[in-house]
Amino acid sequence: MDYASSRELKNIARDKMLGQYGTAIGAFLFMRVILIMLLGMCSSIFGQHRVMMMIAAFIITLFEGIFTYGELSIYLKIAVGMPTQSMDVFSAFRNSADRAIKARLILVAIVYGGLYIFLGIDYLTDMMQASIGKAIDAVFGTVILIVCIYLLLTYSQVMYFMQDFASISVKEACIRSRNLMQGNKLTLLLTYLSFIPIYIVGVLSFMVGVYFIHPYVKMTLTEFYLDRVKKTTKEGGSGL
Repeated sequence: MDYASSRELKNIARDKMLGQYGTAIGAFLFMRVILIMLLGMCSSIFGQHRVMMMIAAFIITLFEGIFTYGELSIYLKIAVGMPTQSMDVFSAFRNSADRAIKARLILVAIVYGGLYIFLGIDYLTDMMQASIGKAIDAVFGTVILIVCIYLLLTYSQVMYFMQDFASISVKEACIRSRNLMQGNKLTLLLTYLSFIPIYIVGVLSFMVGVYFIHPYVKMTLTEFYLDRVKKTTKEGGSGL
């Protein structure tokens, strides 16, 4: 299958984002401000209660999925030339909040699952000799990290499928993502890694650059999805 390369996807994304940065940055700001406010409120309320704070953070992470779902619709619309606006970041709250949370839960479960498995192993190794315990932590930590990255890449397209095809279930979206990512995991991983240098530049520019880098990255990932889905499924790309 003749898929577009990471460089080609970036070039396409760069062209499609021309004139659209205002909309994308506005949506990103709406989302960040609300989430920061929520985290601040939870910190002030549960700051002294570690368990409650962890639960609150988990809930906010799921809640963030509703914004991510709406933000994703903005990039899919831009990709296919449909009109959109910053307020579309709130679109999932109207009729797709449950789908957004379900899609988000899959990725959150992978991250939290890996974290708590590692913390459990770390707790057990604390009772061993220090050098042996550290060696076991390093080995299991590396294995858990690799497994988590593999699973995150495997199910990275679930939210795209659920946004693009409103009639499919979470289970069907997982199956489609798993099938789509066969042979594409390394490309997506390298695409993610290729953005590290410009993110560093964005951070060094007092975070100002991040607001322009984020839409560029999101559009590149959207183009990755559209390129793969158009060439591997009969339905083709975007079902908006």
